[in-house]
Amino acid sequence: LINSGVEGSGFAGTSWMKWDRLLSSGRRVLGFANHDAHSTNSIRETATVVRAADRTSKAVLAALRSGNFYCYNGVSITDIGRRGNTIFVGTENAQLIRFISFGGGVIKKVRTNAAELTMTASERYRYVRIECLGAGDEISYSQPFFRE
Repeated sequence: LINSGVEGSGFAGTSWMKWDRLLSSGRRVLGFANHDAHSTNSIRETATVVRAADRTSKAVLAALRSGNFYCYNGVSITDIGRRGNTIFVGTENAQLIRFISFGGGVIKKVRTNAAELTMTASERYRYVRIECLGAGDEISYSQPFFRE
């Protein structure tokens, strides 16, 4: 989803449009964030942040397999989850939170650092993912939440 190392080289650093096309076609695809660093002076803070039970490789792999991680690019997500059909997110430094659904459309946006959305039975809510925007070009992405 994010490869910050290619920005400035004539290539797009994000591929969220392709991700939404895959998700909208019914594919359950997770997003990752990495930095394609070719030299130390080009390193930026882009990472896949994992919420694991502990720091063992077994726990980290289990979290990755279950989708318990987010794509970090400047906005720290402190809390994220689901209670029934309600999805919630809390951040340290988001200024705008967008909920994205079928076809890549924005279904809700709020200027805050925490928000929630209740999914309905509408076809539009097949999946919902969250974009957390901060200052400048900072943006972090959740994994998609699927209705079923």
